[in-house]
Amino acid sequence: MRLIRTLARFGVATAAGVLSGRASFGQCLGVWTDVSSPGPSPRQDHAMVYDTLRDRIVLFGGFTAPGAIGDTWAWDQTGWTDLNATGPSPRSDHAMAYDSARDRVVLFGGYDGALDGETWEFDGSAWTLAATGGPSARRGHAMAYDSARQRVVMFGGVGSDGGTWEWDGASWVRMPDNGSPPTHRWGHGLAFDSLRNRTVLASGRDLGGFKTDTKSWNGSAWTSHAFTTAPTSETAGLAYDSFRDRVVSFGGWTGTSSSNNTREWNGVSTSWTTTTATTGRPPARQQLAIVYDPLHRRIVLFGGQSSTNQILGDTWIYQGPSAPLIIQQPMDVAVSSGQMAAFSVQVGTVPAPSYQWRRSGANLVDDGRIVGATTASLTIHDAQPADAGSYDVVLSNACGTQTSSAAVLTVQPAAAQGDLNCDGSVNVLDINPFVLALSDPAAYAGLYPGCMIENGDINGDGSVDVLDINPFVALLLP
Repeated sequence: MRLIRTLARFGVATAAGVLSGRASFGQCLGVWTDVSSPGPSPRQDHAMVYDTLRDRIVLFGGFTAPGAIGDTWAWDQTGWTDLNATGPSPRSDHAMAYDSARDRVVLFGGYDGALDGETWEFDGSAWTLAATGGPSARRGHAMAYDSARQRVVMFGGVGSDGGTWEWDGASWVRMPDNGSPPTHRWGHGLAFDSLRNRTVLASGRDLGGFKTDTKSWNGSAWTSHAFTTAPTSETAGLAYDSFRDRVVSFGGWTGTSSSNNTREWNGVSTSWTTTTATTGRPPARQQLAIVYDPLHRRIVLFGGQSSTNQILGDTWIYQGPSAPLIIQQPMDVAVSSGQMAAFSVQVGTVPAPSYQWRRSGANLVDDGRIVGATTASLTIHDAQPADAGSYDVVLSNACGTQTSSAAVLTVQPAAAQGDLNCDGSVNVLDINPFVLALSDPAAYAGLYPGCMIENGDINGDGSVDVLDINPFVALLLP
């Protein structure tokens, strides 16, 4: 009999600018990257969560030949670390969620030779048995953390009554079956949609076969969502990408084979969309675990069972597709005539965008003095007053187009030799700026960003130093 499998996970960023329609080139697809490194042994039916306080992913347990595992691991973007934490008995098919309000990983149930009904909590260094009462022992269930109501939500599993339970850090409460509750099932996924404050349930299996429905729980009632296309699998991975507002599903068992499809739902449409190319993605698998890392805006996958029943131990990250999302806008720049001016933009987006810098709405082209007109960084050498104006950049990829906010370039006339404060005169008001230019050039540049420190090179030897003091004093004398 095929093992029952489960996973758990939970899930902001803003981008300024104008978002417009789809571009006419390429395909709007996400990217999977294999980042496997030494770490947990190959396994299936394990569970993972993202620890927001420590910026790391926590993994516990799972199954590998010849049996269940009881180890605790953390992944911190550079690699895996065995936390050597004593806690729950070795088990598989359990579920976990991270309670960010209390800084606790919450684990319930699983299979350790028998169905388990324990509740454990992990504080980052040690496991504690939190409760033994409440829901019936089960496996193949799913959990997610509702950050709006500060509750862990659990549904389903083999051995359960098919109901909805919530954990508040002290006790479990059986919630009423209001609305359109899911059928009793196992091998489904739960993920919390933090934009709409609801827990999304997808797929799974019941006694009647594989489920294609998607439902959501708002804390008081279940809602059914109608779809024309939806995932049909059990033990797929499910996570909510809060940066892009997408529920993401990967893999699972379809009844005849394992899958390596990546599908996404935007929370409002009537279809799940396939979002990766047929190449470059993880091998097909089931009984895996995925979790969303909101700080680095990506989904992390570990392990599972392949189509050939091989137990896997690889680590992958997924960056979902989106129109360009600007995470650092161009900044205003002020320079003196003849100085270099530079603008840059930072984008966190897959697919990678094209760039087109503009001045006052007109496209720029490289001409030797202007460099980088179609890159993330624009440089204007020997800036002149005619270069002053409003600069922005248009970013485009297969998913859409975005225009950055405008940055203003101010070009001041070149100051006279000795005019260190750039007020157009050489007088006693230039003494302190001159002394600062001599003693701390970096501080001078910060305090007088539009002035050229070279104006302090009074003797013309190419340096601003003590040899310029007497010539500078001479400029001040009548």
